Amino acid sequence: MLDTVGIGQGDAIWATRFVVFCWLIWKRKCNVIFNNNPLQSSALIRYGNLIANEFAYVHNCIKDTRIPQPVSWCPPATGWLKANCDGAVNPRDGKAAIGGVVRDEQWLVED
Repeated sequence: MLDTVGIGQGDAIWATRFVVFCWLIWKRKCNVIFNNNPLQSSALIRYGNLIANEFAYVHNCIKDTRIPQPVSWCPPATGWLKANCDGAVNPRDGKAAIGGVVRDEQWLVED
């Protein structure tokens, strides 16, 4: 049965397919109860695979089309200070670091 709906151990989108088919089965049950209009099993399987495949396609398109945006610092208005901070974590060893700087419109804050 799982091979029929496209859910196999090597299927990378099995979780998506599982959620889609749970939703479609619930929707089918509601159609039977409230509209007396059942969706045929073969149509449900085709429709579920279509939805899951389309979701995977869109997800891969969005993930692969990220365009790096240049980042630059803009000074604050005269008389104002700007605080910039950043942090990072190395997932391999769990070490983390943070840093920061407070700047005026001239890049440096002096006492």
